[in-house]
Amino acid sequence: MEITLVNEENQSYFAGLAPTDLWKRTDLVLGAIEQEKAVALLMARWQAEDVEILFLYVLPELRRRKTATGLLDTLHLLARIGKRASVRCSYVQTDDRPELNDFFRYHCFEQEATNPLYRIPFGSLKKDVLCRRPKLGVLDRLIPLKKATSGEWMQLVKRMNELRKYDINGVFPELSDSGRFHGLYSFLHLAAGQCVGCILVHEQDGCFVIDFLWNAMNRPPLETVTLLQAAYQEMRVQCEENTIICMNALTKKSRKIIDYFAMDQEPTGMVITQSYTY
Repeated sequence: MEITLVNEENQSYFAGLAPTDLWKRTDLVLGAIEQEKAVALLMARWQAEDVEILFLYVLPELRRRKTATGLLDTLHLLARIGKRASVRCSYVQTDDRPELNDFFRYHCFEQEATNPLYRIPFGSLKKDVLCRRPKLGVLDRLIPLKKATSGEWMQLVKRMNELRKYDINGVFPELSDSGRFHGLYSFLHLAAGQCVGCILVHEQDGCFVIDFLWNAMNRPPLETVTLLQAAYQEMRVQCEENTIICMNALTKKSRKIIDYFAMDQEPTGMVITQSYTY
């Protein structure tokens, strides 16, 4: 087996192994070749101090033959050369697919967070509420992520990562890079210049995943609805009735929001975040 760096010259050789939209979001792609055939792919993105694995796939007939291990070992080598602090990965774990959990546990990754994921058809969301114009205070602003400054983003990162100190159940994953989130469908809520809430959405395989829906404890609970309204009114331009929205039930509040706004919902697995620190 040969591990190779995938670039523009050989990308077409591996293209069928990964979703098309992922290629635009990666900084590093490693491929495995056996008997002149592309058999595996690892896609990753460099962050400020870490490496995030976006995608890992091995052809079924070549699993349990150290193929994924070869890709991961090469990624570790490059991460150390690049002086990164850790490698991280988030994925959806279902009852019938325990392989990823076993794989990362075998390679000494530590589980950071776990929370249930729900699938919601876009057409089942309560339009009568979500189509209303968001109500804001005089000093409040909702800013699409693509228009937020680096300082405003870092305010949010600081607030969200502070919550992890009190997260005894391992619910909140670490937040660092804004690049993985949709610039138009994700919003920051600023009040008098301070970040007090957010909704962060990313697109994956034709679905939209709401990763974070947060409102500061000292703010009115209805401001969470305001964030949902802002995202919904942008998303409805692109979304069909059967477009799937996936939402992480990070907290009891998130669970209540899913129950209230989604007339049709289906639990689809657990979102697992794993990390390996050097």
